Amino acid sequence: MDGAYGYEGVIRVVVFGSNTSVTAGGQTAVAVRATEVLLPAKLRRYATSTDRDSASARAAAACHAGA
Repeated sequence: MDGAYGYEGVIRVVVFGSNTSVTAGGQTAVAVRATEVLLPAKLRRYATSTDRDSASARAAAACHAGA
């Protein structure tokens, strides 16, 4: 079996609670005053360099943001 060329992932931060906020910078996200935090993730495996499609991974994660 051949190995993967690479992986790509997108994570959304969904917070619940009154007066919540989320700030992000670099590889860090901070949720303030949240009573719950959900982190839905979409991970994709690439068999070759031509399989990579960052835009579709981001679009899929955006669709799950309201779920």
